[in-house]
Amino acid sequence: MSTDSIHNPSCWVSQVNSQDPLLDYSTITVPPLSGIMPPSMSSADMLTALYLASAAKSLLVPTYKPSMYINSWLHQYCTEATLAGVPTDLLGKFLCHYLPPNIAEWICTFGCRNNWEELHNLLISTYGLDLDIEKAQRRQTLQATTQRNLSIWLFQVKFATLVNDMPNSGCLSNRTILNIFLKNIKPPLCQLIEPTLNSMDDWETVYEKAVMHEDCIGDLAPPRARNFHCQFEPMDCSAAIASPQRPKQHSLNDGVPCLWGPDGRPICGYCKGAHWNKDCPGVSHSAAITYQPAIVKEESPLAAAIMPAWLVTTGSSQPTTSAGPSVPYVIQNKALSVLVDTGSTITAIRASALEGIVTKVDCDQSIVFNTAAGAMAHSHGTVSLPVTLLGRPLELTF
Repeated sequence: MSTDSIHNPSCWVSQVNSQDPLLDYSTITVPPLSGIMPPSMSSADMLTALYLASAAKSLLVPTYKPSMYINSWLHQYCTEATLAGVPTDLLGKFLCHYLPPNIAEWICTFGCRNNWEELHNLLISTYGLDLDIEKAQRRQTLQATTQRNLSIWLFQVKFATLVNDMPNSGCLSNRTILNIFLKNIKPPLCQLIEPTLNSMDDWETVYEKAVMHEDCIGDLAPPRARNFHCQFEPMDCSAAIASPQRPKQHSLNDGVPCLWGPDGRPICGYCKGAHWNKDCPGVSHSAAITYQPAIVKEESPLAAAIMPAWLVTTGSSQPTTSAGPSVPYVIQNKALSVLVDTGSTITAIRASALEGIVTKVDCDQSIVFNTAAGAMAHSHGTVSLPVTLLGRPLELTF
């Protein structure tokens, strides 16, 4: 359509007639080419020409097909056309654009296009279903819509859409819709609502009660929105070693449980001291092994939370003989580094779920290890030991 034809109403009807020859425009008075509308042309006729001219470009509803349910299709057409501003007396004229040619010609023979109610009843009585069959289909559609894992407000949106789309001819009674709604919600909600029902309640009132009762059932409550603006608190490195609320516990060969303190120190199962059990009544405290966790140096407060694997813990163990030196060790980035001398003994290693630890020690002297299982290992350079750390069997390579 050119620019002149847009502003010239005389071109509207001629273009529409070329697109749809079934429509009768004999009653429309075409204004003169000057563009001035004479008093003889009503605004309704102008709206008819305007709607029909734009119908080919923007359809309100899909074109009706015999396989469609005409009751719902007419209800959808009437709703969309009313929202678009089509007057009631023009609904019949505008409807022919969405009907097949044979049905449009059949409507023209009756001459009821100017009366929407008469045209509506004629189409339903001819192409519609029986009232009982229509209600049965509506009931079946509602019964198939269940809540399942949806929250009650999401289920209400789906249920209300089906109820509001029902035409007056096939609408179910309020009591029937209420019974279907109660059966389709989750049984725990239905059991809470049924004792509070009365004869005046409808399904929308029951929905409001279900919203109040839904918070009482944990698995039915809608997910809470996360607050992404809350202040972030970095995780403490010591939490990766031991938790103050739930101290770790495991048993050694002596049958007495050994506890871990909140600071990562071992607690004796006999005297509750800061050392391993190792038959506490017969072992002097000078020969007992103690651990001194080192202070973690962080360059930023988020370092511990971003890279929790960079856990640094240092300690020392006393030798079994007074002449033996101490054995320092460092756990850093899932690696265990030990520097020992001849005669040194390691009786336990405190780690935090370390798997596949492989560390080589640059030492020219012999290394002696006493594993958790009591086995001895000697090596000059590199040795692999099966040990148990926090209840997990591991193999350490030195």
